[in-house]
Amino acid sequence: MNLGNKINERLRELGSDVVCDQLPRDLPEYSVLKGKKIVIVDDLLRVAERLLPELMVATGGTADAVIQGQDMTMGGILRQVMDIKPDYVLMDRNLIRVRGADVVTYLSMRRPDIKCIGFSSENGFEKEFKEAGAIASVLKRPESPEECIKDLAKVLKKIG
Repeated sequence: MNLGNKINERLRELGSDVVCDQLPRDLPEYSVLKGKKIVIVDDLLRVAERLLPELMVATGGTADAVIQGQDMTMGGILRQVMDIKPDYVLMDRNLIRVRGADVVTYLSMRRPDIKCIGFSSENGFEKEFKEAGAIASVLKRPESPEECIKDLAKVLKKIG
């Protein structure tokens, strides 16, 4: 299956009717992300619709997303994340009835092999995630997927 079909299939599975008819550019800056299994955890489907195609191109197709539904508890989020077995989790700050930092705390203590990165469109969230055990934070910019994924690549390059 080619990458475009894989992106569209995953978006459909997430409940989206968005079709990615043109792949984002595969930029040289993304080389550090190749082959990394990175999952976005958010409560907004539109975040995955905007960022997942870019991230899937950047990783060579190994990225994924968990979209928290109205009735999904922290346990449900954790089960889905652990089923994916990611290297990195981009964790939204404000989920439905769940703080992203609480999910990071749990993962950091029980699954230290899964590295968490705070992910929010709000300013001043870095300290909260660092205290929870996140290795870094990235500003979430779904309106600028390319810039957002470039920022993620810079962070991962910096931390090795």
